[in-house]
Amino acid sequence: MVDLSHVSGWADVRDWEIRRLFNTLKGDYRQDCWELDLVTGGTWLLHCGLGRMSVASGVCFWVRSHPSVYFEPVNRGSGASILQLRFRMDFFPEALLKMQLFHQLSPFFAQAEEGIFLTDESIYSTLMGMLERLSYREGFSFYEALYVLAVRCAQIKGWQKFPVRHWHGEQSDGWLLGRINKYMLGHLSVPFSLSALASVAGMSRASVCRFYKKHTGDTLNEAFNRMRMEKACQLLSSTDMTVKEIAYACGYESPSFFSHIFHRLMGMTPLSYRRRHV
Repeated sequence: MVDLSHVSGWADVRDWEIRRLFNTLKGDYRQDCWELDLVTGGTWLLHCGLGRMSVASGVCFWVRSHPSVYFEPVNRGSGASILQLRFRMDFFPEALLKMQLFHQLSPFFAQAEEGIFLTDESIYSTLMGMLERLSYREGFSFYEALYVLAVRCAQIKGWQKFPVRHWHGEQSDGWLLGRINKYMLGHLSVPFSLSALASVAGMSRASVCRFYKKHTGDTLNEAFNRMRMEKACQLLSSTDMTVKEIAYACGYESPSFFSHIFHRLMGMTPLSYRRRHV
C-alpha cells in the first residue's frame, strides 16, 4: 500500500494501483517507485529535502519516491485532496521494457528523477482525465494506458524543477544520518521532539522514524536514550557532579527515573558506575 502516514486523517487521498502486482509493504517507501500527484483540493506544503513549496489545486507533480519528498496539508479539514498514482517500472513485463517505445521515455524519467511540476490548467485537466480512466484498466490494458500517460507527460514542455534537491543514494543517506545524530547530540538536555527532528531531516515524522530504523536497526528513542547514557557516563567518570545534576544535564526531569533507565541500560546504578570508573 502507499505510504499515507503524513496525511492520514487529514485529507482524502485517492490512490490507484495494481494491487496484485504492487508488493511493497504498508508504510514502507521504495526509491524505485515513481509518483504522479495531482493536487485536486486545498492548499499544501510540498516538503523537498529542507525546502518548502506552497501549492494549491491545479498543480501536477512527478517524482521518484523518496522519504524527504512529501505533502502536508496547510489546514486540516480544508478539503485538501491529492490524486496519486504510484508505480514501479517492474510492473511492466521485462520484454516490454526492452522495446524501443520504453527507451524513448528515458530522458523524461531522468528529468523527473529529482522532481518536476507544472501549473498548466489545460494539461492538468487532461492528466486528471487520464488518471481517472487508468483506474478502471486491468492487465495489458493498464500497461498500455500507463505508457500513453507517461508519453503524454514526456511531451509536455512546461515542467519545472523542484526548488530544492532531495537526497538519493547511500552516500546521501549517510550524510542525512549524520545530520540526525548531530541534532540529537546537541539536544540531549531537553525533551525529545520528533517534530523538530523531522523538520531538521526534511521528512515527515513517520518517514524519519522508518529511515533511521532501516539504516541503524535502532528506533530514534533507543538511539536518543543511548546518547543520553553515554553523556551521563562521561559526566560520572570525569566530573564531581551529583547524580541529580547529571540527570538534569541529560534531560531527565526526575533523578529517580534517570537512575532507573541508567540501571536498565548499563546494568548498574550511576554511583556504582562512578566507583568503577573514577
